[in-house]
Amino acid sequence: MGVNTEYLGHIEIEPPLNKVEYDYLIAFARSRRSYRRAGPYAVTPQDPDTGNSSRAVDRYNQIADGQPSLWCQWKPCLHGCCLGWDGQEKFYGGEAWLQYLIDHFLRRDAHAKRSGKPQFAGFTFDHETNGVVVGEQQDSRELFVLRVTDGQVVREVLRRGDPTCPWEPGYVGLEDRPWLGDEPRRRWDAD
Repeated sequence: MGVNTEYLGHIEIEPPLNKVEYDYLIAFARSRRSYRRAGPYAVTPQDPDTGNSSRAVDRYNQIADGQPSLWCQWKPCLHGCCLGWDGQEKFYGGEAWLQYLIDHFLRRDAHAKRSGKPQFAGFTFDHETNGVVVGEQQDSRELFVLRVTDGQVVREVLRRGDPTCPWEPGYVGLEDRPWLGDEPRRRWDAD
């Protein structure tokens, strides 16, 4: 069991991504961000050793150098003009991943530009990023904003989390709401 955080909104990318950038960021988001011999930017499916030895299992579960978690769940829209959450559960490090993508692949002085890796030959490294994403962490119901201005991600808490108020996926029926009197129950039962 893990913690789920849901996001609403997007981060604009100007100018939009070209095909090389788009394809790479999609592959990056789809690949488990575990240790890879070819380095943290590798996206080939065969590069983490997925064998059965304990060493292979350890490497498969080791987060790639400098990356926030095993999955990056920000991905570009079909037009390459924005980044948004992919909707998958258990996204850890959303804020850190957003800053990582900007710092490593999008901004003018991006780290990947200096890497010398051939997969970045078609990258322009000239993108400005701005936007707002609202998130809710479901274990504590913390509500927050990730605001990106000129490539800098800032987190602003709108409602502090309360671990004594766990998220429930909805009410099953009126019995789950003891604060309601008998009148709403009678109307409910009459329908």
